Amino acid sequence: MHELLCRDLRFGFPSNYGCLNPAHFLLSQRWVVSQNDRQVRPPIDDLGYSCGSPREDEFVLFLLATPSAHEALVVPSLMQEPRWLLDLEQRAPEDQEPWWKTFDSFLKLLTLEQKKAMVLKSPTHGYRMRTLQRKFEHACWVVIERNPYEVFASNLRLWRTLTDKYALEQCSDL
Repeated sequence: MHELLCRDLRFGFPSNYGCLNPAHFLLSQRWVVSQNDRQVRPPIDDLGYSCGSPREDEFVLFLLATPSAHEALVVPSLMQEPRWLLDLEQRAPEDQEPWWKTFDSFLKLLTLEQKKAMVLKSPTHGYRMRTLQRKFEHACWVVIERNPYEVFASNLRLWRTLTDKYALEQCSDL
């Protein structure tokens, strides 16, 4: 659904390259994508992606060292406190402010680059919905429900694969 919405030319979106290189994508993305935008297959599923494909913006927050659920990829024991990990309002105010500044700055860079309304996707935004609605009161929201058993199995497979690859501590019972 995310990729389908991003195909609508009225909308912009954070690209795979932009989300994984948030500090310099505005300067380097056009050249990198023009050199090589071939599709690759991830180890998680069969959906191909390229540098220019839409990407979940949660990676931006993680890579710019602001509070993110993706912290648990590196430190799986953080999953013991899921509300703290997922809901920004569970964090101390001094942690919330850098999050907002980082997120807002990234959105401004995307808008500067594409001059369009943005389509964002991050499952963790569902936990931040109240906070995001207060900040972006004129935004439109699309909430997609899927079979929870399929989502759970898919996420378990994803997190096992990623923590096996990136975790800095032993991950037990994931």
